[in-house]
Amino acid sequence: MALVHFHSSLLCCCVVLVLNFLTYIYSGTTFEHSALFADHAGPTGGHYAIWQMMNNAEERGVSDFVTAATVRHPCDRFISAFRYLTSDKCNEGDRINSEQQIGNRTIDEYVHHLEETGFDGTQKHFKPQYEFVVSKDGQSVDVNNILCREDWDEGTDRLAAAIGHNNGFPKLHTSHLLTNAHEACSDLEAETVAAIERLYWMDYCLFGYPLTADHQRNLLSNADFGNESWECPSKHLDKESLTGKYTMCKINHI
Repeated sequence: MALVHFHSSLLCCCVVLVLNFLTYIYSGTTFEHSALFADHAGPTGGHYAIWQMMNNAEERGVSDFVTAATVRHPCDRFISAFRYLTSDKCNEGDRINSEQQIGNRTIDEYVHHLEETGFDGTQKHFKPQYEFVVSKDGQSVDVNNILCREDWDEGTDRLAAAIGHNNGFPKLHTSHLLTNAHEACSDLEAETVAAIERLYWMDYCLFGYPLTADHQRNLLSNADFGNESWECPSKHLDKESLTGKYTMCKINHI
């Protein structure tokens, strides 16, 4: 999950008051490689949590940044990360780490390996998404706008509204394309899906993604996510509401 931290003249010219800064987290590069951040003042890659990017916020003058993150269905995200990291599309550093950590394991084998060993030392592509949006002490959600990859256009429009850009980002509607085709969650073994749900239980709970009722390959498909009846579960939740939900998820999981 990449996090980018910019000052953009585009935002300055069209945003009222101090909302001319943006801290944005997403498991991809569509935003940070767009013209929106052509004049960014910092690196546009890597995996950082919100507490890292907002460290010493007052001193650095970033306390009024708009914060946003795009999340993704945990199972679909896992498949995408696995296929990317075991393909020739990943960078050299990721390839070396993948050879060491994934090796010759199949996706089913690697899921069960993670369930046995945990996430310590694991590539950040596989880390639970909630870890990137909560405080350092793990007590609160510190990102105010949670967007969903499955409803991409709604998310970009909501982000635009959050920073006062009333015309939206129409070019981003067509620039977000899947470049590494992969299978769907429904193609995995039922026990593999069940293991993913156990591993990423907080992501499912906090971000409102549905669990399978009986682990019999009945996950929503990509087509289901694209229909008009589905909307991003976090669409109407700010960070205070998300923190309350986060607390309840922890209580109910005990």
